[in-house]
Amino acid sequence: MGAPFQELTRSVHYSNQLGIQASCADCHVPPAFVPGLLRHVAASVELWGHLRGELDTPVKYEAHRMTLAQQVWKELKANDSAECRRCHTPGAMAMTATPSRADQPAAISPAVMHQSFSSSYTCIDCHKGVAHVLPTAY
Repeated sequence: MGAPFQELTRSVHYSNQLGIQASCADCHVPPAFVPGLLRHVAASVELWGHLRGELDTPVKYEAHRMTLAQQVWKELKANDSAECRRCHTPGAMAMTATPSRADQPAAISPAVMHQSFSSSYTCIDCHKGVAHVLPTAY
C-alpha cells in the first residue's frame, strides 16, 4: 500500500497548517468497536489479495483503483461518513473561515453549503479525492 500512503502524505489530511496528520485507520476504520472490528477482518482479506499479487505493482493498483475507491465510498455512505465525523464535528469546524472551493459560486460559503444539504447527503458525497487521487474514470 505504498502508493496510497504516498498520496496521503501529499494531501491536506496529512500535511496542513495545523500539523495534524491523519493515519490510514483514521479514515478507513469506523470508530465504533464492532464496525471497526469487521473492517479489520475485511482488511485481512484485502491483505491476502495483496500478498497473492493482485495489487503489488503500481500498474495493478491503478487497474483496481476505481473498484477500491467505490468500495470505500460505499462503506462511508452506509455509515454516514462516521470516520470523517470522528475528527470533523460541525461545532468544531470554522466554517466562516473556510474559503469557498473553486467549483462553488464565490458568494456561497461552506457553512451555507453544509446547512443546505438534505439528510441523505454525507461527507463522501462531495469530498471524494481529499486524501487520494481520484480514479481516472471518475
